[in-house]
Amino acid sequence: MIVAPIGKTAAGMPVGVQVIGDLGRDLLTIDFARKLADIVPVFQTPEAYTE
Repeated sequence: MIVAPIGKTAAGMPVGVQVIGDLGRDLLTIDFARKLADIVPVFQTPEAYTE
């Protein structure tokens, strides 16, 4: 399983998606996540986030 940030809500909260593949299909899952990263804007930390 891979969790990838894909954007923000209208309120500025981060939105993510879980990428889950079939048993033994790790390379396919990783390949999909790489392709997703190529088309999704770079994640930026929300302004309201504090550590």
